[in-house]
Amino acid sequence: MLGLDRNAGSSTALSQRMRSNVSIAVACSRFLLIDALDKQMQSSLRAISVGDG
Repeated sequence: MLGLDRNAGSSTALSQRMRSNVSIAVACSRFLLIDALDKQMQSSLRAISVGDG
């Protein structure tokens, strides 16, 4: 009985840790996606300005 309770507690802590890791991963991927889109937009804007010039 005690062992089961201990397992339940550790699984709860594990799920909380996984949830925080997931939120960190989501934030990182969102930042990388925005960074990539920003670079792509800058390069396309540069190409447009070169074409106009």
